[in-house]
Amino acid sequence: MHANSTRTYLGITVLAGAAFLAGCATTASTAHGNHGEEVITTPTATLVVHGMSCPLCANNVDAQLMDIQGVRSVDLDMGSGEVKVSFEQGAAVTHAQLARAIERSGFTLVGLSTP
Repeated sequence: MHANSTRTYLGITVLAGAAFLAGCATTASTAHGNHGEEVITTPTATLVVHGMSCPLCANNVDAQLMDIQGVRSVDLDMGSGEVKVSFEQGAAVTHAQLARAIERSGFTLVGLSTP
C-alpha cells in the first residue's frame, strides 16, 4: 500500500471508531422521581433506561446491575429500554442502588416500577 492509501484507510478507521463510540455514549443523568433509599420489597422491578443502542451498551447496564448484592438476574430489551431486574429472596436492594448503577453505566434512568 502507498503512504496516501494507508493514511486514508487509517483516517476512515479512526472516524468509524469514533462514530461507533459516540453512538453508544450518552450523558448520564437520572430522571427525577422516587430513587431514595427505600428497599424494594417485591421480587422484581422494571426500569426504563434511555440511550441503550447496541449490545455493548446493554452489557454495561447488565454488569452494573449484577454488581449489586441481591440482584439475581437482569433481562434487557434494547428496543423498548425496559430492564427487568429480579432479586434474591430477602434481598435489601434500594431504588437508589439501581439508579446509581444505571448512572455508572452512562445511561438515563427514566422510570422504576415494581409490581
